[in-house]
Amino acid sequence: MAHPAASRYPVRNQTLLARKPDMSKALACFCAAVLCATLAAPASAQIIIGGEPVATPGQPAPVQLTFPVDADAAGYVDISIAAPAFSGASPAEAEIAAKIAEVVRADLASVGIFTAPEDAAISTFAADIGALPAWADWSGAGVGALLLGKAVIGADNSISVQFRLYDVAARKQLIGTQYMMPTADLWRRSAHKVADDVMVALVGGKGGFDSRIAVVSETGGKMQLWAMDQDGVGGAALFANVAGLQAPRYSPDTRVVVYSGDAPVPGKPSQAQRTTILYDLAAGRRDPLTTGTQPNADARYAPDGRSLVFSRKDGANTDIFLKPLSGGAEQRLTDDKAVDNEPALSPDGTTFAFVSDRGGSEAVYVARVDGTPLACADGSEAKACRITKDAGQYDGPVWSPGGDWIAYSHRTGKVAAIHIARPDGAISRAVTTPGSDMLDLHPTWSPDGRRIAFSRLSGSKSTLHTLAVASGELRAMDIPGAAYEPDWGPKLP
Repeated sequence: MAHPAASRYPVRNQTLLARKPDMSKALACFCAAVLCATLAAPASAQIIIGGEPVATPGQPAPVQLTFPVDADAAGYVDISIAAPAFSGASPAEAEIAAKIAEVVRADLASVGIFTAPEDAAISTFAADIGALPAWADWSGAGVGALLLGKAVIGADNSISVQFRLYDVAARKQLIGTQYMMPTADLWRRSAHKVADDVMVALVGGKGGFDSRIAVVSETGGKMQLWAMDQDGVGGAALFANVAGLQAPRYSPDTRVVVYSGDAPVPGKPSQAQRTTILYDLAAGRRDPLTTGTQPNADARYAPDGRSLVFSRKDGANTDIFLKPLSGGAEQRLTDDKAVDNEPALSPDGTTFAFVSDRGGSEAVYVARVDGTPLACADGSEAKACRITKDAGQYDGPVWSPGGDWIAYSHRTGKVAAIHIARPDGAISRAVTTPGSDMLDLHPTWSPDGRRIAFSRLSGSKSTLHTLAVASGELRAMDIPGAAYEPDWGPKLP
């Protein structure tokens, strides 16, 4: 069974930092064909014992930039961060502690703005979280930031992960925190949370490592919704055997997934129709968005989670609509004779991007939700400004979390690449370079805005990849079967 995306495109498509208590919510209990999957578990964060270390007397620290630094500024040089294996008092603690540091290193490496010293260069250095670092050793090895930690497993099998982050040049502690998880099995999630705190302390913004990616997986002709940690580990099917499954999208609180699939026509169980469904992950309940005319397979949540934006064929037109989930009238956002579809709202909810052929060929447009004109890059004013200029087919525009970029897929001939553009269209560029007969589709941004996940269709094989926007590095994800239409969920609470 070919996924709809495969047929559509060939035809046309983070001194001492205190942490507030952080209680995440358990999501997911699925029965029968629905697998049980823990997407988030209770966790708390607090300051670990110890004051901020000071520079050794007689050894003044050199003057350096103060963290966080702007990783997007011209001339930025990747920060060298050392994260030696965390310590543990028992063999079991030491084993998990080393794994935690390994995951933290991998997370930080994945965004393309950090480097790590060679293991041999730091292998003899003391790395004790309870002692002041030997500053000269670490600075001599070119280390800009140093992360030290330990793991403690409680008698009840809970785990506490303690860590300190240091600015080596300033000889100063940036963070001193511990995360506590109810079970040692959740050590990977604690690692992701540590990585988030490190990234925020060093370069600002917000973290995105403690997050999940949902993706359509097809195996043996059966469709399932697969979810996993952002590094590709801990995958499980949320539900399976949904015919025509398309376009899964997390709600902003990660409690619900909206998707499109084939469902029986009410009163006519032998007949199927395309239906947009809201799936409550905790309750395992599925509800159609509407019992009336269904949206196209492109519904997305508004940033506040209170409404959905989608396209729908209404008479001779296909236009964009905004529907409140609490009830009430839909708001029609476009009314044009052209085909307007695949809408995505900006992070502030005031603007939306969409694909339209209103100019005679497909392009990505931006418009205001309230319908008022906006200034276009060419100096004109219009209710919808075209932000792409090249001929071809366009697919899946989606805003970055900061609202400063829009990612989309652009196809010319037998090749489709992921591009990013400023919302006014003044700057745009390709960020993937697929080979011939290769289609990079369905981009989705990480919560930190530094990575993009997408599906790559090559022949009959579709695979999931993540891209570090800063470095261009690609990483393939191991998903069972063919992988389509990923959606990168928000950072978990």
